[in-house]
Amino acid sequence: MQFFLISVKIESVQKMDRLYLRTGEKTRMFPKLRISAAVYLMTGSMLLGGAAAVPASASVINSNYESITAGEQEETAESTPETTSTADPEVTHNDDPAGAELAESISSVDEQKAKYTYGISCPNLSSRYYVEVTNALRVSIEDAGSALLILDAKGDATRQKSQICQLVDHGVDGIFILPIETTGMTETLETVYNAQIPMVGMLTELSDMSYLESFIGMDHYRSGQLVAEKIAEQYPDGCSVLLLEQSGSANVAEHISGFRDAAKNLQIKIAASTDGGGTREAASAAAEQLLKEHPECKILVAGSDMMALGALDAVAAAELTETVVYGFGGSPDFKSALSKGNAAAAGTGADSLAAVAAAAAQVMNGYLDGTKVQARYALEPFIIDASNVADYGTEGWQ
Repeated sequence: MQFFLISVKIESVQKMDRLYLRTGEKTRMFPKLRISAAVYLMTGSMLLGGAAAVPASASVINSNYESITAGEQEETAESTPETTSTADPEVTHNDDPAGAELAESISSVDEQKAKYTYGISCPNLSSRYYVEVTNALRVSIEDAGSALLILDAKGDATRQKSQICQLVDHGVDGIFILPIETTGMTETLETVYNAQIPMVGMLTELSDMSYLESFIGMDHYRSGQLVAEKIAEQYPDGCSVLLLEQSGSANVAEHISGFRDAAKNLQIKIAASTDGGGTREAASAAAEQLLKEHPECKILVAGSDMMALGALDAVAAAELTETVVYGFGGSPDFKSALSKGNAAAAGTGADSLAAVAAAAAQVMNGYLDGTKVQARYALEPFIIDASNVADYGTEGWQ
């Protein structure tokens, strides 16, 4: 690795000294000194390879959340910025009650022994989905000798933005971005960026990804292709299907797009589609109407497991014994339907929260260690059906 320093300025840091090396308009951070500089950095590329799976049953973050073992399933949706703001990045929010939560989170880790200290404002720790992905991230980070400060935004986007600024004030080495809202984050992201703290996004894409050093998510388009291929395997002579889509969901749009494109070459005819609304109740009503209008169709593909559950409700209510439903996500509830032998539950294009979390931790660690990272990593999805659901369990995500 070679560094060509053009200008150097030593600055003090509240929490600890760190070395910041600018590459163009991006910043890399290393322990011990903080140096604002214009440099050219030559590094090797980072290979994620197969990220090690983290047990979905990992213990919950701290004593405040020990009672959280379930909750409503929540499906997640979603270069250099042109701005050159010179505003002071040390934004304080002393009136935010989450300050006490940060203090408690700090007290639960040993930052002096940690190689790096990271932070995340989790969208909602009352949701089993977010508990599991945050736990998997924490385990991966701790296994690498670093620490993770965890704050709970409680479903409040404003609170999440404030908490991210508090993590900046504390001087964390990196922040993981798992947003409640995909838009309206620019000011907060600028605060982090101007503080020269790298950000790695997870699972849900922002409308403006330019502030992130990297993003790790599932390949939702490929997931759609896999479901189409699975259906073609089950119906080699061709078939007609019905689709439940969801306006405003980038993930569902990718699922459906991948399915549609693959279907063109697999003798799969899309007879009709409609917006499933994104909830179980709305999807049940939409599926009921589709099935009435197209009784000849025996396959229904829903853009998410939540809508697939609604479709299963509609199939059961209509007593349709030959109709099957596919979903996306690999949620505990849909896997339970598979495990319990619900004949209408055919399969799901599954995500792995553990793999995303492990990859995110690896990318952040690599970035701070000076390794070149890609702007985006799309992890390979897979099919879960009755034949393999026992391998993944039904108590949580995989």
